[in-house]
Amino acid sequence: MVSYSNLTDPSIRSMISSSLKKVSGVYGFQLISTGEIVYVGSSVCLARRFLSHINGGASNIILQRAFAKYDLSAFNFVILEEYRFNWDISTQENQELLLGLEQKYLDSLNPPYNIAKSTFAPFAGLSHSDSARAAISSANMGSNNPMFGTVAPNAVGVSVLRLDGTLVASFTSNVDAAKFMGVAHQVVSKAIKRNYIIKGLYRVVRL
Repeated sequence: MVSYSNLTDPSIRSMISSSLKKVSGVYGFQLISTGEIVYVGSSVCLARRFLSHINGGASNIILQRAFAKYDLSAFNFVILEEYRFNWDISTQENQELLLGLEQKYLDSLNPPYNIAKSTFAPFAGLSHSDSARAAISSANMGSNNPMFGTVAPNAVGVSVLRLDGTLVASFTSNVDAAKFMGVAHQVVSKAIKRNYIIKGLYRVVRL
């Protein structure tokens, strides 16, 4: 396991960006005071994913709140396991294997900041009365919601998630979600029914 500390130091961030820009695998954030791995994720580009988290982009809302509460300096960024792409199989098959690797660490570490506990069914086992709904509501409240002010009364809600289960955005219909991802709305419908990955980046679930 490789661990990076002093995450507020620009030189450390630069080192992570350069050393991990071509590295895929499973990563985590460790709360230094307890030594616990509090969040686990995976990415085909660990450098890009790290920067997304610390810059407050597409990230886990609970993790972002912890950064605000404890400060980023209270955490280590750890590489739990690297993944080497097998070019004899498809990109989607590689992504599925990477997700399977992430699932191994979700199961063994049970990180408390992960909203989704399953990489293949991001909200499996969660009802809309628990943490998933709270996180979705907070992340998409008021003007932060891309569909703010345009809610259709009879629409079926759709959430777009990254492969690690992080919420990207919620929409009031398949059509709006499809426009966001740049695909046909039929693709979204099939992805929901068959748990497909869209563009190698997204999963979609009904609210």
